[in-house]
Amino acid sequence: MRKHYFPIVITALVLVASCSKSTPTTNPNPNPGGGGGGGGTTTGMTVSSISPANPYPDDEFVINGTGFNPDKTKDTVQFGRLINGNFGAWQGGLAAEWPSLCTIISASSTQLRVKANNPIELDDASFSMINNPNSISVAQIKSGGKKVVTPLIAFKRIMRLNGTNDPEAHISWGRPGDSLEIFGTGFNKSGVQVSIGQTALNILNIDSSAGSSTIRLRMPKDFFGNSNDEAATDIRTLTVTNADGKSLHKDITFFMSPTMKIFSMSPEQSSYSKGSGGVIRINITGRHLKNTAVVHLDSGNGTHTQFPLPVTGFPSTCTLELTTPSMAVGNYQVTIYFGPYDALYGLCNFVLTN
Repeated sequence: MRKHYFPIVITALVLVASCSKSTPTTNPNPNPGGGGGGGGTTTGMTVSSISPANPYPDDEFVINGTGFNPDKTKDTVQFGRLINGNFGAWQGGLAAEWPSLCTIISASSTQLRVKANNPIELDDASFSMINNPNSISVAQIKSGGKKVVTPLIAFKRIMRLNGTNDPEAHISWGRPGDSLEIFGTGFNKSGVQVSIGQTALNILNIDSSAGSSTIRLRMPKDFFGNSNDEAATDIRTLTVTNADGKSLHKDITFFMSPTMKIFSMSPEQSSYSKGSGGVIRINITGRHLKNTAVVHLDSGNGTHTQFPLPVTGFPSTCTLELTTPSMAVGNYQVTIYFGPYDALYGLCNFVLTN
């Protein structure tokens, strides 16, 4: 359950305005220990830096300083905000859902390696108060009777990979030859890489705002090979990597073959003369034409022949060539059927005279 921290919206705005001038680095009480405000004695405890300086909310990161207890069970770290120089943790409701909660992975007298227990809630808490590119979170460190507050931690937006959409087919599963939309949060606007399995894809554009991110691309029609089975599916790993190297992986179901369509088919002439010994050409325009489509040639006198559509590599155009000497005079219809149920995809007519 996501929480909203409405009571601190106004004070957060004040905080951002004041912090744009300077970042608190010393305790305002008579016994400064460095590293921030928040009250209480900080003698012998300081904070010098955060590494990396701009972590993701779900990253492990290191707080560098002095005076920490090497026994990590005797140190505590909580995320929160400063109001008038005083630290306040983000908490409310069930303790297990507090975005202020933090696990100390390891400790020494000069370093604490920490990780947020609830990174999504931390992201919501530290960003929801103001549309700011960096969060306004700080962390308070306590050990024994000492406590110190870090400088502002410029968290990046949490990176989430939520799912995909095929806007052409209006389904969530991707298909070769179609556009693919990838939904999430925290994607960079440039420098992002997308791959399926070990194969990289070319990105068309990225929309990324405070609340959502969308990557748009087009999958090559032969991305999964030359399968003609439009019902075949498989699960492949989709990877999105930000410009800073942060990666997310998600197993997504994909169709293995592009969708075939025929938009038009027509003979170059409506009538041909058998005596001329010419060639009848029928031009076909479509999408991802497949060699498992079947061409039917039927005449008005009852003759019938059929053959595969002569294409390779899923082209969008094709020309059928029929020689007149072997054909009887009469009216002809050319049809193309495709798929497991022999669906009719296109037809045209012509006349052959003497």
